[in-house]
Order: sequence, then C-alpha cells, then structure tokens
Amino acid sequence: MENSEQHTEDQAEPELLYHYTSDKGLYGILESNTIWATHFQFLNDLSECREAIKMWRETAAKDTELGKTFETILGVMLSELSEIRTFLVSFSDEDTAKNSADRAAERSAAGDRLSQWRGYSSTRQGYSMGFSKIGLERIVDKTKKTCGMNARLLKCLYNDDEKSSTINEMYRQFRQEYEKRDLEIQESSGDYDKSKEVMGKFLPGTGLDLMNLGAVFKHQSFREENEWRVALSTTDRAPHLDLIEFREADGNRVPFVRIPLGLKEPDCPLKRIVVGPALNKEQSVAHLKIELAKAGLRGVEVVPSKIPYRNW
Repeated sequence: MENSEQHTEDQAEPELLYHYTSDKGLYGILESNTIWATHFQFLNDLSECREAIKMWRETAAKDTELGKTFETILGVMLSELSEIRTFLVSFSDEDTAKNSADRAAERSAAGDRLSQWRGYSSTRQGYSMGFSKIGLERIVDKTKKTCGMNARLLKCLYNDDEKSSTINEMYRQFRQEYEKRDLEIQESSGDYDKSKEVMGKFLPGTGLDLMNLGAVFKHQSFREENEWRVALSTTDRAPHLDLIEFREADGNRVPFVRIPLGLKEPDCPLKRIVVGPALNKEQSVAHLKIELAKAGLRGVEVVPSKIPYRNW
C-alpha cells in the first residue's frame, strides 16, 4: 500500500518519537542495540484489528462488479489473514506544536507525559527514549531489506473519517491489481484451489497491509496518546520464522522480533532520554550519562522529568 501514513493538514511532522520503558527495558535496549517488537495480540485489543478487516469487507461488499467472485476472494483473503503474524513497537509523538513560537516549550516538555509515567514509574525507574523519526524510517527500511519482513512506520489513526479514507485508498489499489488479473480470476471462479493460486499472486500483499492497518486503528478515546508504531508482518509460510523469539511475561510465552537500532553508527537515531519521576532522578541522570559514554553513545541529551515524584 503506497500511502500508509495519513495526516491532516494541520499536523506537523514530528522530529522525535518517544518510546517509554522501564529501567530494565532501557538498559536492555542499550546493551543489545535492539528494540523488541511484540506480537500484536499481546498488546492490542483484538477488536482494533478486526475493525480494519470489517471496514475492508464492507467496502468490498459495495463493489457490485465483483459479483459472485467476491465470496471466493473474501474466503481466500481471510485464509491468508489467519497466517499473518504482526509485531509492533510503540512510540509517542509529543512534539505537537503547530507553530515555531510554541515549539521550544513543546520540545522541552516532550517525552515527559504524566499518563505514561504512571505506567512506568509507579514501582521502578521509568525512561522515555526520543528517536528521530527520520532515523526510525531508516531503521524500518534496513529491517525490510535485511530480514524480508513487511516493515512500516505508521501513525495510529483515531478518526473514523481518516480510517475510512485509508481503507478506501487501500481498496482502490487492491482493485487495480484485481483488474490486471481479472481474466485469470474469472476462469478460476468456482474452483477454490485454483482461485487461491491465482489470487495468491497479489492477495498476500493486501493481507499484510490490512493487518498493519488493523494494528494502527485505535479508538478515539486514546487520541491523546498520539501514537506511532513500527509494524513488522510475516506469514507462517515465510522463510524468516526463525527470527521470532519468545519471552516470559505474566505466565505467557510472548512472541517478539528484535529490530536492530544502529545506536553506535554515526547517524545514531537516539537523540534524547528523559529520566522519569523518581526520588533520586538527578542521580539516575548522572549514572545514565556515564553509561552512555562508556557505551560510546555521544550526543544523546539526558534530562530529568519536570513532573514531581509521587508514589502513584
């Protein structure tokens, strides 16, 4: 899908995107030079993913030209979706000022959101890591080339009109691919195996894009999160299933994929770290600066949260 990212006209592109994590998460990222993308079923309300599929089905159902072929296409499509695995890592856009006069103050407060600290600083030290958006896009492109997965940096959609517009554009592109193979599809109509073979030439890409969209469709009540996500998708038939690892969490084995960050490269994507509210956050700032220097990561700004510590 060509135009995966949707923006309204008054939205400025963020310079930094923030990833909130615990002290264990931060040092794990710094030491391994990777960030973990977790299987979406262990992060999301499944209804969010189903919403994109439901909207696609409703759009396709209105296409009277598909006629009897629609049910066959839908059957193959849903079959493909059941084999897709999507992995996510979340970031927050907190540089939301619309003009330069507001930007300096906005940037100084970015990566320091009370609602996030309640989740990460209630029982241990929390951090937010500010990555350049350009750097993340470069990481996504490199990941796509090296591991072969469908990889994208996507802005979460909260507005129903934006969601509908995105689905419509996706369906338009699907329709173009369908028309290229219309004769083959018509000849295979009624033969499920043959239809699956013919439509397998273009439906997997549509399915991967649809699952990525499902991963970034969120309810309007979460709009203030202003979230972006790196989404990696693969299928059970793909050759890179060995990239999937498992970790223990709350009694579950959680699937994840490591994404290399290139922290020690000249164009390091990590630009800023905010140390969350804590009793001794100044000491945390001091030792983190030493840790970064020992790791050879220079030029990363480290600042304390401006929010007073509370035992939430």
